[in-house]
Amino acid sequence: MSLAQTLSFWATTGAYLLATVMFFYGVAWRKRHLMRRASRIIVPAGLVAHVVALGIRWTESGHFPYIGNYEGALFGAFLLALAFAVLVYVWEGGESTGLVVLPVLVVTLGYGLVQMEAVGPVTPVYQSPWLLVHFVFSWTTYAVYTVVAALAGVLLLRLRADRRGKTDRSIAAWAPPNERIDEISTPLVGFGFLMNALLLVTGSIWAYRLWGQYWGWDPVEIWSLLTWLGYGFYLHARLTLGWSGKKLAWVAIISLLGISMATWGVQFLPTSYHLFQDLGATMFQSRPQ
Repeated sequence: MSLAQTLSFWATTGAYLLATVMFFYGVAWRKRHLMRRASRIIVPAGLVAHVVALGIRWTESGHFPYIGNYEGALFGAFLLALAFAVLVYVWEGGESTGLVVLPVLVVTLGYGLVQMEAVGPVTPVYQSPWLLVHFVFSWTTYAVYTVVAALAGVLLLRLRADRRGKTDRSIAAWAPPNERIDEISTPLVGFGFLMNALLLVTGSIWAYRLWGQYWGWDPVEIWSLLTWLGYGFYLHARLTLGWSGKKLAWVAIISLLGISMATWGVQFLPTSYHLFQDLGATMFQSRPQ
């Protein structure tokens, strides 16, 4: 990796790590101004460095950064940081979700660091516009669902603080009201549900062009489908059954397991063709034209 790529990556990671430390220090010592600065100043600064890192990778590789684990983590972390920044500026108290989002952001970039690959040409297997849009929809889904789960976690913390009579002495005091969290989460789940559907559709089309079948019951496919069904139930429970609060929050958190397994769990399943270890020339040449 070039010096420019290295510097931009560490500038990005350093900014998010600093924001995480400031945020948790602010929570521990009940200093909301530190949380606000971390969310409204440091994270946006990290986003600027992040755009530079993506741009340098794009320039050096000659293609949009969507190949391999490093580029996936780099792009996915960018979408997660962007979703968090938008939430912070649009909704009062949105910075409280940093309790979940910021550590996940740092871990995502950390994973990218240990999986870093050298810049290389795009092999024939990856030369498909369907893979590119599938990649974008996949990481968008990951980012949106993580923010939703963070909101759910904040809601559960508020309910716990309410039961103990300590709401004014915890992060719950700065979070949006429970009803507001449900109102914020519903359109986010709806958007994530749409992205989830599109990732399934585009992934199936790419799979057909590569393997000659739309669906192979691969672990990643199964977990992606379960995620879609889980958040589909969230919308059904919210809009039809009238669920809210604690029950809905648990649905959001449990459903996040699906996209987490689809994104990270596959790394521990060497039989999954989503690892692209067996995409040899024979498989590629046998795909439908």
